[in-house]
Amino acid sequence: MSVIYLYVDDEGWKEFDLSNKEELYKRNIKISQSSKIGDNAVFEYNVRIGNGANIGDSVTFGFNANIRDGAKIGSNAKIGYGTKIGYGTKIGYGAKIGYGAKIGDGAKIGDGAVVKSIIFSGSNHIVSYWGEDRIDIGCIYKSIEEWIESYELVLDEEGYTEEQIEEYARYIKLIKALHDS
Repeated sequence: MSVIYLYVDDEGWKEFDLSNKEELYKRNIKISQSSKIGDNAVFEYNVRIGNGANIGDSVTFGFNANIRDGAKIGSNAKIGYGTKIGYGTKIGYGAKIGYGAKIGDGAKIGDGAVVKSIIFSGSNHIVSYWGEDRIDIGCIYKSIEEWIESYELVLDEEGYTEEQIEEYARYIKLIKALHDS
């Protein structure tokens, strides 16, 4: 079984065997039986690892991290507090996914990448926001204000349906609210 690290009050981080279900239960950590966890993973409280997830060595999981079914996380990655990793998503070696980020189903984050905020798997293209005044939708990138002013025209020209334009408008407005906060 894999060696993992769990926090013990008044003692700090301590080594445990992954098979020690009692210690996992105390911390409300749920790891699916069909998932694979590498050595030296570090778990904060309330972490969820879904069916068939494959976790590399020395991955760190922040409080309330949620890793969905079939996700693959490379060794030495850091998954922030409250982060949600979608179904079948691949997170590369040494990547850092920041606090509260939501990575959509099937997304691929490369080795060493740093994700500060949000990636949505929209119905047509992935939407990404990296903490800068920029939103990428598929291969098109614009400032947040440029998207607010022109999303209907741009997405219509790209062949989006009316429903998809409304969907992406919600993503743009959500990102604007996050950026402005």
